[in-house]
Amino acid sequence: MMLRARFVLTGVWLGVWCGVGASKANATSFKWAPDSALSAAPWSACPRCNRTQPGTDPSSALTGITTDYTTLRRLANQADMWPVTWADDGNLYTFGNDGMGWGTTYLAGWTLNRLSGLPTGDLRTQGVLINTKPVVLGVGITSIGSRLYIVEAIPSGERGRFGHSDDHGLTWVYPAGGGWDYDSTTRPCNLAGGRFVQFGQANSGAMDEYVYLYTGGTGAPGNVGLARAPAVSVDVRSTHEYFAGLDDAGAPTWTRDPTQCKPVLTLPRTNWGNSLSYNPVLQRFLLVEFVDSTSTAEFYDAPKPWGPFTLVTRIEALGGDTMRKFDLNFINKPGWLSADGLTWWAVLSGAGRNTGWDSFNALRFTLSTMGILPPPPSLPGRDSLE
Repeated sequence: MMLRARFVLTGVWLGVWCGVGASKANATSFKWAPDSALSAAPWSACPRCNRTQPGTDPSSALTGITTDYTTLRRLANQADMWPVTWADDGNLYTFGNDGMGWGTTYLAGWTLNRLSGLPTGDLRTQGVLINTKPVVLGVGITSIGSRLYIVEAIPSGERGRFGHSDDHGLTWVYPAGGGWDYDSTTRPCNLAGGRFVQFGQANSGAMDEYVYLYTGGTGAPGNVGLARAPAVSVDVRSTHEYFAGLDDAGAPTWTRDPTQCKPVLTLPRTNWGNSLSYNPVLQRFLLVEFVDSTSTAEFYDAPKPWGPFTLVTRIEALGGDTMRKFDLNFINKPGWLSADGLTWWAVLSGAGRNTGWDSFNALRFTLSTMGILPPPPSLPGRDSLE
């Protein structure tokens, strides 16, 4: 049977037959058409007609992801990246880099902001600019219990370090010697650009005793790496482990030698600002990659942080224009994620000061499923987005 895909175009559900030249004669040995055969059926017309690499199949769990640009809320001013974590005190903590954020003065570094409220209501800051660092960027943040952890990098992304705070960002502690011992020579396991996978409030929904990070995927050929650390020693380098591939039984293997790491996904071109989010209702991980530093975003899903990843969809000109975007982070806090797991708000930013995207941008996405995912767990107190 030929593959049938559904997608949303101008608000109408359409059924699109994919597979140029496919017929009943080759139905049992369907092959994806090469790029050259798809000139009449680009991604915008048939999002599942082409895949980005051999072995990346269409998702069997999610049938699509769409967004409504009328829901866009643009806050803060001239700052980008905005990694977000949900802390033990109920607030969201997020970094804005190289800008004013919610302040009034430009700062060439990161600013930590504490947020409360909902994207559909009164989203506000409490304690604006809790802390500033004038030389480095904040690329990753997570909350484990009452402690915040950070991944910092110098602006070029070549070197990075971990740190932690026990007072919600007022003061930070770094390893002896400064800790600037992560560099870009170990790609795809460059923890100088590590982004934490979020597992709910203060990591309370963690799948095991580890914290997972997706590593810097910038640079050809587009390798996306994965690392982990025990939750009790996130910023202790000697405890970090890197994905080293699957064993014969399909289980992940790990190494403490970053030069021996293996990518969880390899894309045949440069990718930028990769991020991984966990949907606790659908029990799926969602990886977002921006293609060749553009506004084109590809969405992959997987049952585990190490995969196997399958392609959900590709959205060109995300945000309604071609300005470069990056760091799209879904937030798995009630009010940002609906009770059925299908309405999900994300924060993203982009390049270019004074373009509008160099800011905190909250945008609503809608996921559609095959109807084979596990039923939503009982989550007392979960806010509705209806």
